[in-house]
Amino acid sequence: GVRSSLQDCMSEINECLNEKRRFRQILKSLETLEVVRKSLERLKKLLSSIEQSDNKGRAILLERSALELIQLQFNAKYCQHFLDEDEKSLIDEQEKLLLEILNEYFLTTLAKKDSSDDSLERSLRIYYTLDQCRLAEKIFRNETFNYMESIICDRNLHNYPDGLTGVYNEILNFVSLKMKSLLSLTRGKSMKVKGYNFLFNSFWSAIEERLETNLSSIFAPAIPEDFYHRYKCTLEFLKRIEMIIDDAELIQQFHQNEQYIRFHKRWNLPVYYLIRSQEIAMNLERTCEVNYDSVLAPVTNQIQVKVFLEIINCIAKCWSDGIYLDQLFQNFLKITFKMVARGIRWTNDVIKMITANNEPQNIDIYAFLTVLHHDIGILILKFPQIEQLITQKIAENARLKDKITKSTLTKCFESPRASFEKCKKD
Repeated sequence: GVRSSLQDCMSEINECLNEKRRFRQILKSLETLEVVRKSLERLKKLLSSIEQSDNKGRAILLERSALELIQLQFNAKYCQHFLDEDEKSLIDEQEKLLLEILNEYFLTTLAKKDSSDDSLERSLRIYYTLDQCRLAEKIFRNETFNYMESIICDRNLHNYPDGLTGVYNEILNFVSLKMKSLLSLTRGKSMKVKGYNFLFNSFWSAIEERLETNLSSIFAPAIPEDFYHRYKCTLEFLKRIEMIIDDAELIQQFHQNEQYIRFHKRWNLPVYYLIRSQEIAMNLERTCEVNYDSVLAPVTNQIQVKVFLEIINCIAKCWSDGIYLDQLFQNFLKITFKMVARGIRWTNDVIKMITANNEPQNIDIYAFLTVLHHDIGILILKFPQIEQLITQKIAENARLKDKITKSTLTKCFESPRASFEKCKKD
């Protein structure tokens, strides 16, 4: 009975303690509610007085308003049940009004040319205080997007003396003229305000979209000469952006950026290669199909067999400026060996025809075989020059240096060299 009485008393005491805690929480919430209402009044007064203040005074009032809003929102979380709907709506309205004033102030500071003015730094700090860095980036992105409307367009592509290079130069001028202060404040060792990446989230985002929308014609590979020139200009443009970034880790992030990857995919390199390879292969194929009475070139050439001469010319063309692209190295290497293989097959076909006594009329067969034997030797001697040409391209591309060595490349030529040596013996 005593134990039962004690348990009843303990339960009653616990219930009273819980009730006391609940009332204490209500009291605290009511006290906080009073703080929230006073804070809301102060915020309203601060925001209403901003319009009458000068630029320096506006910055100070904005900073105070931002701090007041943070305090208001923090306290409001502890008295949500006691706030009526009008008060909740009023808090949201004041936050919206503060951001509108801050956005206007930010745009005004962006337009200033005086880099010594600290207005831009203060506005960025206010956005950071309010946890609204992405909003500042979005505003600057919209400004960049609108500014580029008159720069990134077909009219300038055709009217500028340098074409696409001229357009890219205008874009880079924008960085030096319009973004210098922003970048100096938000990046590098001298960074004064953290939390921002205007170069990626604002500048590149706007530029990439404008290029895809307004200059979609530059990605078309139908005219390979134009495509090559524009693609090379674009690579140079991206390289200059990386020079502005000037940070290995940030450059790596830039390369992994979704829009950066999408932009590269817009350049249809496989189609460009297909067009180029068809052009080159077609020339060689036409030469392989000529009659034997016209198979020799004029004796002024070092190589007189037209097929061999065409192979050398086609290979040189593959790796020449105006056609070759580092991104298609493997493709051009493959077609190089295909053309050499086509020469081997053609030579074997000629030898088989002659040994089968099906040699063509109106041609000195022994003189032809002498020239063929001589030119095979010359062609074999050209292999080291072709290797050197390809090695030079590898040396110019850091991405390929670790993948393909000179010894590996030399081994690739061993098989065609042996095939041609066999043709000489036959």
